[in-house]
Amino acid sequence: MNGYLPWRREILVIVILSALLWVLGAGIGASFWLALVPLLLYTGWNVVQLRRLARWLDSAKSGRLPDVPGIWGYVFYRLDQTRRRREKKRKALVRQVKAYQASASALPEATITLNKRGEIDTVNLAATHLLGIRPEDAGQPLVNFVREPAFHSYLQKKNFDQPLEIAAAGSRQTVISLRMIPYGRGRFMLTARDITEQRRLEQLRQDFVANASHELRTPLTVIQGAVEQLQSDADEDAVESPPLQWMQRQINRMRNIIDDMLALARLEQSTNGSDVVILDMPAIISHICDGARTASNAKGGRNIDLSIDRNLKIHGRPDELQIAITNLVMNAVHHSRAGDAIQVIWTPRLGGAWFEVIDSGPGIPPQHIPRLTERFYRVEEGRSRESGGSGLGLAIVKHVLERYRTLLTIESEPGKGSSFGFFLPAEFLHHVDNTRQTSA
Repeated sequence: MNGYLPWRREILVIVILSALLWVLGAGIGASFWLALVPLLLYTGWNVVQLRRLARWLDSAKSGRLPDVPGIWGYVFYRLDQTRRRREKKRKALVRQVKAYQASASALPEATITLNKRGEIDTVNLAATHLLGIRPEDAGQPLVNFVREPAFHSYLQKKNFDQPLEIAAAGSRQTVISLRMIPYGRGRFMLTARDITEQRRLEQLRQDFVANASHELRTPLTVIQGAVEQLQSDADEDAVESPPLQWMQRQINRMRNIIDDMLALARLEQSTNGSDVVILDMPAIISHICDGARTASNAKGGRNIDLSIDRNLKIHGRPDELQIAITNLVMNAVHHSRAGDAIQVIWTPRLGGAWFEVIDSGPGIPPQHIPRLTERFYRVEEGRSRESGGSGLGLAIVKHVLERYRTLLTIESEPGKGSSFGFFLPAEFLHHVDNTRQTSA
């Protein structure tokens, strides 16, 4: 309906009626008063329709549209259309909310939505079973139900990049993983899942690896002793000498694998906050590189060049980063040729510290790079075994760096060498007042 036409008709009716009464009143000398009559009647009519409109707006949504002529019919029509559109949107929104609630209830993970004040909005069925929080608890603060001090600290820090693991209330044997996910403006969704079985299986695997490695050490030591005895009794030119040398190489390789498996097991079983001290990284790196030079002399030697900040120290655990750096440096030694250059860098960067090992070896095809940190993954089986690698070195590095909330960066191109590096955030740096000096 065009809203302009009712208004025009309404004005024309008033003007024509007033003009007629004005002309009629001119004959009796009462033009003004007769012309005023339609205006008074029109005002009364509008008051009646306004009262009618108020009643209609207060009526039920299914109320029948009043049959009113003129402009008021148009007003009632437009309001009715607006009401219908709003009701349609409301029903659609209700359907969406019900669909969300149904899907949230079907989720296997406990899911709780929170408002800006940290109060519970919605709760699914899994959250009731796992955390004991019911839909009737909506409007209450979440901290009233999850009373673990670690969770309160987790909320205060507002760093939700990593999930939090806590023991379930009433059952210290049950382990729950919690994750806060921000959405909307200041709102959060809490997801929780029971990871007790996952942690149990991980512990079984760790125990198996550690126990198997320990048990293998004893017979390996006996075999090595027997081989060394046979080597001492045999002449260098004897027929038995080459097989004994081959056996000795395989014993050394197996010993390296066992040592790496034990190192990985120790890393997995140790806690993140234990034995944190100030680490003199320049001294540690220099010592590791000295050992790498000595080890590489048996294979023609490598030119290991250092570019390190002598005052750049960090807070960390004594053995972890030393193991990681040793693996990276020795990885460059094993996979480079005699006389190749290896550069080791330790320098400030972006408020933190950057470590990098660059070699001029044969490089790595790009399809292998994403899998290099997998356990026992090898780019070339023959070359890796010949170099004496265990296939666990980069897996150990990855595990160490995860404890420092960082990742191993790998860049390589076949025929142009490789680069392995990692960035340590500023929170791990030990700040000193001395003027830094860089030496090579």
